[in-house]
Amino acid sequence: MLNNLMRVFPSMKRFAFNRLKDGESAKLLKKTLPHIFNVNIRYAEDAVLLAQGIVTSQQELLPLRIEDTKAKLQKTERKIYDYETGKKKPKNVDLHTCLVG
Repeated sequence: MLNNLMRVFPSMKRFAFNRLKDGESAKLLKKTLPHIFNVNIRYAEDAVLLAQGIVTSQQELLPLRIEDTKAKLQKTERKIYDYETGKKKPKNVDLHTCLVG
């Protein structure tokens, strides 16, 4: 029984996460999960709660992720510019291979 629960619970959490992303309400999920996965309400509520936590944390971290990605992009563009203008030279490969990569 424990092995079955260990297999089913992550599936419930993933299911709840995807439905929350699609805009379904947590209340409705708490009612439907027990019927879909054949578990009691307590496990369904825990799965929904964990999925809500993941959705919330991803929403909070999105601006930081975008900022980090922009910084990486600027750094890469600066390196490409340095290679194209001759300020830097690639060490192990020719210039064309470096720029294509």
